[in-house]
Amino acid sequence: MKNNKVVIIGLDGGTFNVIHPMIEKGELPNLASIMKNGSWSELTSTIPPITLPAWVSFATGMNPAKHGIYYFLSDTHRTYDEGPIVNSTYVKAKSLWQILTENDKKSIVVTVPFTYPPIEVNGVMVSNIKAAQVEKMKSYPPAVIGELVDILKLNELRIENLKQIIDSSNNVNDIPSRIAALHKVAVGKIADGTIYLMDKYNWSFLMTVFQSSDVVQHYFWAHMDKNHPNHKPSEAVKYGSIIFDTYKRIDTAVGKIVEKAGEDAIIIIMSDHGASAVHKFFFTNRWLLEKGLLVLKEEKPFRTLIRKTELERVLTRLGLRDVLVFFPKKLRNIKVPFLKRQLKPLSEIIDWSKTKAYATNTGININLNGREPNGIVSKEKYDETINFIKDELSKLIDTQTGEKVTDKVYRRDEIYHGPYLEDAYDLYFTPWKSLYQPQKSLQSKDVVAFIPNEGRCVSGHHHNCVNGIFMIKGPDIKSGVKLDNPKIIDIMPTVLYLLGLKIPENIDGRVLREVINDNYLRENPVNLTTTTEYRAQQVEAILGEEEEELRRQLKNLGYIE
Repeated sequence: MKNNKVVIIGLDGGTFNVIHPMIEKGELPNLASIMKNGSWSELTSTIPPITLPAWVSFATGMNPAKHGIYYFLSDTHRTYDEGPIVNSTYVKAKSLWQILTENDKKSIVVTVPFTYPPIEVNGVMVSNIKAAQVEKMKSYPPAVIGELVDILKLNELRIENLKQIIDSSNNVNDIPSRIAALHKVAVGKIADGTIYLMDKYNWSFLMTVFQSSDVVQHYFWAHMDKNHPNHKPSEAVKYGSIIFDTYKRIDTAVGKIVEKAGEDAIIIIMSDHGASAVHKFFFTNRWLLEKGLLVLKEEKPFRTLIRKTELERVLTRLGLRDVLVFFPKKLRNIKVPFLKRQLKPLSEIIDWSKTKAYATNTGININLNGREPNGIVSKEKYDETINFIKDELSKLIDTQTGEKVTDKVYRRDEIYHGPYLEDAYDLYFTPWKSLYQPQKSLQSKDVVAFIPNEGRCVSGHHHNCVNGIFMIKGPDIKSGVKLDNPKIIDIMPTVLYLLGLKIPENIDGRVLREVINDNYLRENPVNLTTTTEYRAQQVEAILGEEEEELRRQLKNLGYIE
């Protein structure tokens, strides 16, 4: 078997809905060249098509019930409010780069979601490259981060991170331009960092992911989409091209990485899911309340607190940031008492002694006796309750449009199988045309309502965008092939095969034989290998300011409330 090299370039949230029109205009020459000289198709993601379960499913070749990652947060059944933010230590299956390490293959893995904290590999792993948060960057080996900070001159940049942008903007209309500036820099720095590592370190496998495509689609979809209810022509003049500009920058980065990899490398372009517009919120707990499946306590849903907060932050929240120029710098950081009304967590305002079901971020759980802390639904009534909710949810209609709110509703055992099935939500649903974004909040009096029309609200998401992108070209790869429904779990075994390795028998994915030359397949049969039980790492929770920041970022992107 040849000593192949494989390069994977990920476009987080990459969608042909954006790519195809841009290619027709000649705006993405490098992606167009890969499609022309290789094979391509849509790539089926996980259900729901969300960043973390999708990328982990790619890396392990397994469905979430085998690797244990269902969302950004964990422990729903144990806490009612979803618990700790998951990280690389929560993954309960071997990743592609762990298998490559065991087989003496060198890897370079850069900015792939869920690789924080980085793990020991035969090669290099960089969890993130953040120009605004150099101190948060981590790598294996640890010294690599210092190299990247120096070579990319990250300490010289004055770029804000997303948290700083949100915290310091007393005018929400100021947020878009500052987010755009952040991601304008991010793409180039990740590309330059990747090429530096390619030059310095030996490798058989290289992977880098550009997450800017996903972030700008969350924030700027309405500015691009004339049919979006929040589209404003005046705002579109300023921000309507940001998504396209980001794809152009990524295309340029793809060209540089492909050129550096050389003609003997096999190139794979992929995304974890697609992207689309979001028009309305679907308040799932409000719907359960109306159905009599969820009951609230008879008390106020908020508490009043007195917190000591920096003067600068207090004035910013009050819309008085401009007066800070009259205060000496030392005074700005003085902590002053600040009266704050804080919403109670849902777990505190719901009457669990009368509640049969409750919403999660992407599904619904049954308040099952013996599993949930205060469960009341018996195991004998579980199926009956599940089937009732599934049937009612399938029939839900938006009274304003006459359209369905949900597309498909699944029991967890209809889409997942494996030893960690019990950690999954009981029901999952995908929104109709991805236009409805699920929300757990009980603050709305309506089951369905238009998303707010202001700069902080996301207008694009991917709750029903199971179709991502897949492209492949290189030695021994066919061109112009129509692929047979490739899935995100198929990439990992295909890469192992192309690198001359055996495929673990316990994975769910398959080798994409249809894109590989027939002679190569005949000369190199696909071989399976038995697997031993994987000993998962000791779970390391992300705590303190770091956890708070991650939660804020997830909230700002519409993933949690």
